Order: sequence, then C-alpha cells, then structure tokens
Amino acid sequence: MLAAWFAIALSSAAPSLVSEQRLSLDVKDAQVTNVLRLLADQAHVNLVVSERVTGRITLKLQRVAWQDALDAILQHKDLAIEKNGNVWLIDTAEAVEARVKSKAARAEAAEKSGTLRTVLIPVNHARAEDLQVLVRPLLTSRGTISVDARTNTLIVTDVDTATRRVGQTLGR
Repeated sequence: MLAAWFAIALSSAAPSLVSEQRLSLDVKDAQVTNVLRLLADQAHVNLVVSERVTGRITLKLQRVAWQDALDAILQHKDLAIEKNGNVWLIDTAEAVEARVKSKAARAEAAEKSGTLRTVLIPVNHARAEDLQVLVRPLLTSRGTISVDARTNTLIVTDVDTATRRVGQTLGR
C-alpha cells in the first residue's frame, strides 16, 4: 500500500532556489524511484535514475530543505548523484565512484599521451615572473613554464588542455 502526502512551502521573501525549498513528505512503502521522481518534479530538476536503484522506502519528513530530503534518501539507500550539466544521474554509490575513477583515469591517460604544444603569453600590467609562480600548479607533470624577461612573456609548454587552462586563468 502506498500512501503519500507532499507539500512544498516557499517563503515569499526567499528566492525559489532548490536548496531553499521546504517540504513535508510522508511516504509509506513507496518505490524509491517514484519518491526520487516526485522530488525532481517538485524542484524542476532533470533526473535520470539507474536501473540499479531499487527497493522501497518509508519516510516522514516535516518542513525540511529539499536538498536535505534528497540527501537523506540517497544516504539511506546508499546512492549517489553525478551531475552532468543540468541533468542529475542517480545510481548506486559504488557505480558512481567507479565511473568517477574511470573518467579520472581516462583524463590522466589522455594527459600523458597528449601532444605537447608551446604557447607564448605576453603579460601586461604585471611581472611575468610573478605570474609564473601562480600558474605553475595548472600544468601537468609534463608541462613547463619559463619567462622571457626581455619581452615580459610567459612561455608555456604542455598538453592542449593545460595550456588552455593557463590562458583562461590569465584572461586570454
């Protein structure tokens, strides 16, 4: 038997942000996927729930923040969220962790095998030597950064993603 009562109370003074929405939820023996869909509908969140998310849930929440309600369900069912743009993917914590590790490994492999390129970044209104210290952490292990003091230019050699990251940080 499924019994559900859902109410959202928004303060008229507060902006209608998802994290500020207060809700009350009373659900008995409901499919966890249906409860997640209900929360997503009320908050206008795009949600994809994995087929690995199964089971039933009973809960009674009174005037809690929307995010707190979601976090409670995720924690209770050992689930996790992976945000992909404006879509939230909900899966088992184990599956999300495996995907995150896999993405990191692929990114690291691409970084290690990427072609190195050299970019010259002229610096105005600052000393290139000072900026060299600030942007060094943005480089990969293969990257180098040096300074041409005569022209006040940074010389950055690294894979494409790292050189773009340095350029964006310096406003180029």
